[in-house]
Amino acid sequence: KNGAAEVGTKAVLKGKSHVGILFGAAWSGSCKQFMDPLVKVYKKLVEEKGKSFEIVYVPATVPGRPPEDDKSFKELLELMPWMAVPLHRK
Repeated sequence: KNGAAEVGTKAVLKGKSHVGILFGAAWSGSCKQFMDPLVKVYKKLVEEKGKSFEIVYVPATVPGRPPEDDKSFKELLELMPWMAVPLHRK
């Protein structure tokens, strides 16, 4: 989350009753468009209603498309209040 240090999956998801896995790519316009409504739903569930829910973003590799680069990945992370698998771990 927002430049935090790496933490293990088990620690991050401990106590979460629901987990959403979001596969996406920073170069994808549709992925970026999807972020705003998803952030609103996430904040409503987690921050307003106190639901035990977490999303984990996984950078996708798509044949024929450029790989995700650090700059684009970090820009996308700025939009997300949830966890992400680091680029070097995908």
